[in-house]
Amino acid sequence: MIDLQAFVNDYGKQLDAQIAGDDASVAVYQANVQADLAKFATYDIDAIGKEIDAYYKPLIERFNSEIAAATA
Repeated sequence: MIDLQAFVNDYGKQLDAQIAGDDASVAVYQANVQADLAKFATYDIDAIGKEIDAYYKPLIERFNSEIAAATA
């Protein structure tokens, strides 16, 4: 989440610099945005998905079993 927030902040600064016509700042912020994107590229999306599934699966199964018991 911290990396995403950094990306949003850097991208916003880049856009502000572009609107202001400040080419030197655009170059600096563009490099920061590229560094943020490089961090995103290192994420293992499959592993993140598996961790999410592992967290929610027991909760969903418990909910479903309680609903089944309540309607039986």
